[in-house]
Amino acid sequence: PQNTYSIDNLTPEDIKVAYTILPEHIFWERPARSFTDTCFVFANTTTQLPLNKYGFYVSECPSRLFERIVILSADNDTLKLLFPIDDTLWQDSISVSDYGYIVRNHNWLYEFTE
Repeated sequence: PQNTYSIDNLTPEDIKVAYTILPEHIFWERPARSFTDTCFVFANTTTQLPLNKYGFYVSECPSRLFERIVILSADNDTLKLLFPIDDTLWQDSISVSDYGYIVRNHNWLYEFTE
């Protein structure tokens, strides 16, 4: 399974999302250290966090993948800090693929409304 993690920006302003991956998912660096990246989420859009470009194909709930998520304004002001990560704040939908065997992919969505 390959989970996806998306941010739904329900505000009229563009935001930046900085996320830190827990060290146990960093396979290319030993000793493993946490990894941080950012992405933009435009106003009134949903954006999938670009984890696959780094090879993060994990079948984990958000709290088992992310150390922290920080939602920033375009001016880098902190709007929201998700730490620790609370899985109940994310909507989980499941897509099923049949390859002769069943694979259930989880699609996690966090709605930002502030």
